[in-house]
Amino acid sequence: MKKNERQRSRPPHWTDWLLPASSSVAAVALLIACFGWWTSRTATEKARAFAKEKLETIAHVVELAAADESVKAGDITAMLDVLGPREGLVTAERVDHPSEPTISNPDLVSVDVVLPRDLGVVHLVDVIERPWTASDLLLPGAVGLGLVALVLGATFYATTRTSGLRRVGSALRAIHAGEKDHEILRVADRFGPDAVAWNSLLSALQEVVHAPEASQPNRRDENVRAGHLPVGALDAMPFGLVALDQNRRVMFCNGAGAVMLGLNRSEVIGESATTCEAFSEMHGQIDEVFSGVTPRVTMDITRGEETSRDIFRVTLRSLRKDDDAAVLLIIEDVTQTRIADEARNSFVAQATHELRTPLTNIRLVVEEAIESGMAENPALTHSLNIINQEVRRLDRVVADMLSVSEIEAATMSLNIDDTPLARLFADLESDYRAQAREKSITLTFTLPAKLETIRADREKVALLLHNVLGNAVKYTPEGGHVEFIAEQDPEGLTVRVKDDGPGIAADDHERVFQKFYRTDEARISGTKGSGLGLALAREIARLHGGDIELESELGRGCEFIIRIPDPRSEGMNQAA
Repeated sequence: MKKNERQRSRPPHWTDWLLPASSSVAAVALLIACFGWWTSRTATEKARAFAKEKLETIAHVVELAAADESVKAGDITAMLDVLGPREGLVTAERVDHPSEPTISNPDLVSVDVVLPRDLGVVHLVDVIERPWTASDLLLPGAVGLGLVALVLGATFYATTRTSGLRRVGSALRAIHAGEKDHEILRVADRFGPDAVAWNSLLSALQEVVHAPEASQPNRRDENVRAGHLPVGALDAMPFGLVALDQNRRVMFCNGAGAVMLGLNRSEVIGESATTCEAFSEMHGQIDEVFSGVTPRVTMDITRGEETSRDIFRVTLRSLRKDDDAAVLLIIEDVTQTRIADEARNSFVAQATHELRTPLTNIRLVVEEAIESGMAENPALTHSLNIINQEVRRLDRVVADMLSVSEIEAATMSLNIDDTPLARLFADLESDYRAQAREKSITLTFTLPAKLETIRADREKVALLLHNVLGNAVKYTPEGGHVEFIAEQDPEGLTVRVKDDGPGIAADDHERVFQKFYRTDEARISGTKGSGLGLALAREIARLHGGDIELESELGRGCEFIIRIPDPRSEGMNQAA
C-alpha cells in the first residue's frame, strides 16, 4: 500500500470533529435562550399594555361620572367599590390627594386620574397576567441540553462508526466532480459493511451501464405523497382546518376542527359536506365560494345551549384550481372574545344611560335660563352659552358610546320622521363656530337656497354630521379651512366636508372607519379622540341606506362624502 493510501485509510481523530460540533451546540443553545427571552418579553409588554388600557377605560368612565354636579365623593367611592371586584382589580379607590407612585412590583400596573370639582384622585391597580415565568424557560433549557447531548453523541458515533460512510461520501463527491473510473471509486472492504455494499453497487452499475434505458418510473405515487398535508403539524394548531374537494367531500380535518364541529375524524373523511349535519349552517356560504361569487366568506356559528354555548368563527376560502382541495374552512373559537364584548357593551350601555339623565337636566335648565332672559349680565350669558355648548358636546360623547353599544348588540333602530335640514345645519354651524374661531379656522357652510325636509332619524343624522364635522375641526391646524357643502336632489342628501388638515394615507382609508382605530401619523398623535366617531357615522349612514366615502392624501387634507337617500324617492321605493 502506498503512503498516501495509508494516510487516506486512517480514520480521522475525534478531535477533528470537536470544534464544529462545539460551535453548533453553542449556536443552538444561544438561539433557544434568545427566543425564550424575546417571547417572554414581548408577551409581557402586550399584557402590560392591555392592563393599562383597561385601567384607563375604567378611569375615563369614572371621570365622566364625576363631571356630573350631583355626584359626590361618596358616590365615586361607591362606584369604585362596585367596579373594582367586577373587573378583578387589585385596588380601586378614591384618595383626596395625588401621591408619588409607590408600586415597584413589575407584575402590577397602576393609573391615577385627578377628578374634576376637587373630588380627589382615582387610584386603580391591576395585575399583569404574565404569559411567561421563569419556570416556563425550563422546557427550552431542557431541549437545549438534549440537543447538546445529541450533537456530542452523534459526533462521537460519526468519528468511530461511520468511517465507511464518510469514504463512500468522498466517492460520491468524486462522481459529482466528473470521475467515472470504478476502480478509483471503490472503497477498501475493511471499512465495514457500508464499503462492501458500495462496492457491490458499483459492480452492479458497471454491468448495466450498457443496458437499454429503462422506462421512466411512474411518478404518480410520488406526486400523491408530495401533496399530503403535514397532519402532525396541523393537529398542533389551535384552530380547526377542514378541506373539501371538488365534489364537496371532506378530504382533511385536523383535531381542533373535529372537536369544534363535533366530528369523528375517522368517519368524516370522504363524507359529503352537503349531507353532513355538522355543515348544515354553512351550506349557503359553501355554495357561494364554490360558485365563485366570492373567494372568501366569514360567518359565526353557535353550538350548545344558551348557558354553555360555544361560538365559532368560520372562514371559507377558495383554493387554487390545481390543488386537490377546492375550499378550506378555518374555524376559530371566539367564545371568550364574544363574552368579553358582551360584558363590555353591557357596562358601557349602563354607564351611558346613567350619565344621560343628569346631562339632559343640566341642558334643559341652562337653555331655560338663556331663553327666559334671566342672565341679563353679558358675562353671565356668555358663561351659560359655554356651559350649554359643553353639555351638548358631552351629551354627544355619551350618545356615541350608547350608539356603539347598540350596534354591537344589533339593537340599533331608526326613528324615521320628517327632518328639517335648515334647522339641523343651523344648529351644527352654531355648535362649531366658536370652536373654529378659537383655532382661527375658517369654517364655511355652503347650502342650497332652499332646503327640503327628508325622511330620516333626525338625532342620528345630527350625530353623524357632528362626528364628521367635529373631526375636521379637531384635526385641522390653526389658521386652516373647513368647508361644509350640502347638496339636495330628489334622490336624497349629499354632504361634503373638506379640510386642509394632515390628510390620511391610502392604506388607512378603510381602517379609519373601524372602531377604536387611530392612525400612527405623528402630526395627529397628540390629538385626543375615542376612535368611535367615524365608525358610528358610517353605521348610521348605512342604516339609512347610504354610505360615507373618503378621499384624501397625506399632506393634502381630507374630503368626506356623505350620502343619505330619501326613502320617498322613486329609486328607494323600487328597491323596497
